[in-house]
Amino acid sequence: MNVGALCCTDPVAEREPGRVGELDHRLAAEELGVGARERKPRPGSLRWMETWLTAVDGLGLDADEMLTAIETLRLFITGAVLGELAARVAGLDMDRWMAGQGSYGDAIVRGDRYPRVARIMREAKGPHARDRAERTFAKGVERILDGIVTG
Repeated sequence: MNVGALCCTDPVAEREPGRVGELDHRLAAEELGVGARERKPRPGSLRWMETWLTAVDGLGLDADEMLTAIETLRLFITGAVLGELAARVAGLDMDRWMAGQGSYGDAIVRGDRYPRVARIMREAKGPHARDRAERTFAKGVERILDGIVTG
């Protein structure tokens, strides 16, 4: 699968040079169709769809499977963007939030009511990583793409 085609074509940057690497919430929402009552094809959205279809073309998927594959990925990306937007609007500082959960987290880990949650809280390194959001997003996209290829 041509993952580079999905990740490296940026219609927002094409319209506004110098914005590469920044999340512009208004434009991201526009590109994702968030808040729109009726999603109408526009040149930018048609370029995205063509790029995404090109990425899954040649994988042996029929037309409906191709649409399902790109919609699944689009919904994952939409969820990630909306989560980041909500955190920014709320002023959420994940490090501060996690630090504030100390005694509650300790009680969960010591208890036996939620053994799987306790094990994950003890073993997981990701929630404490500085780049946790980026890693979670990249790993999620990777899992979706792997599933599309092997599906």
